[in-house]
Amino acid sequence: MKLVVDRDREILRFRPKTFYVIRVLFEFDGKQFYADLVNDEHVPGLDSEERLVSAETVKTILTALQDNHDATVLERKSELKNRKPPLCFSLSDVQSAASSAFGYSAEETLEICQSLYEKKLTTYPRTDCNYLPESQYADAPAVLGAIARTLPELSDAVSNADTSIRTKLWNDEKTTAHHAIIPTMSSGNASELSYKEKNIYRLAALRYVANFYPDFVYNQTVIAVAVDGLPYTFKASGRTTKSEGWRRVASDKSEENDPKSADNGKNVSQALPEVENGVKGKSLKAGFVSQTTTPPARFTEGTLIKAMENIYKYIEDPELNKFLKDGDGIGTSATRAGIISELKKRKFLEVKGKAIVSTEVAAPCWTPYRRSSSHR
Repeated sequence: MKLVVDRDREILRFRPKTFYVIRVLFEFDGKQFYADLVNDEHVPGLDSEERLVSAETVKTILTALQDNHDATVLERKSELKNRKPPLCFSLSDVQSAASSAFGYSAEETLEICQSLYEKKLTTYPRTDCNYLPESQYADAPAVLGAIARTLPELSDAVSNADTSIRTKLWNDEKTTAHHAIIPTMSSGNASELSYKEKNIYRLAALRYVANFYPDFVYNQTVIAVAVDGLPYTFKASGRTTKSEGWRRVASDKSEENDPKSADNGKNVSQALPEVENGVKGKSLKAGFVSQTTTPPARFTEGTLIKAMENIYKYIEDPELNKFLKDGDGIGTSATRAGIISELKKRKFLEVKGKAIVSTEVAAPCWTPYRRSSSHR
């Protein structure tokens, strides 16, 4: 309850802040790309998080960049990177994924997982483990066959799977009393499954199938540029996909939240040219992007489940933080959904769309959507 109340209060007290990204179009060897100003000691008007908040500084720098300037490539670095497929689901993971994708409550997702388990289509749901015993690697062809028969729409994903690939998913040392949630070797009839059961089965199935696909491979490139006569540095970053690999069949939320893979105003989606260090070019035009800081997101049942599991992240005291990091968090994989459900039944928490928010019962004189006259 306190997690939700604290988050709601943080959102209410949040005051948006405007900051600016100065962006310049450069041309080198006939190839054009955008690069952003590096906010360093040469740039006045930065806040404590090194964001440019001074409109006056923006005006000054853009005035200096008005005319075309000669420019030099200071450094070009390109690194081939790969990302392994995501592990299979623990209960909290599938609850988080189902909340994000479909808006299912934690208790509802547990009930669906339990139903699929009782139908012998997926494994035991009340697990906090993401790994599988090494002995189950040999079951892969049978499990994949059952997936294709149960959900024929996944037949192409299954037929392109390579069972010679063995990822870190199979690990006896990291397997606890109950392993990750995966489809079983038993197949079912899709017409006999509810829409929600199909959704959850598909999530679990695609996570499993993804572990028989190659890594996602991409080139991460960064180019640093200096403009002659000015003390500023500009950087461009871009990512070029070399092989989609497992991303053909599954997604990974942690990848979406990775600052290296998110845009964040850094032009990562542009393809950057092959240019040598020291090569000369020019700036063509300069402008700025105005952005606004955003408050933290409200909890959903899925993100609240993950917060309960990783409660140590919300504790500042270093001793308590270390102690709680070694524990299981609030509740267990089997009880967290019930804890949230009980808080809702007792009117401490309520659901607004996909968000879960606190009520005045949880915090007297308090509501997350308006200021009470007695709010403090």
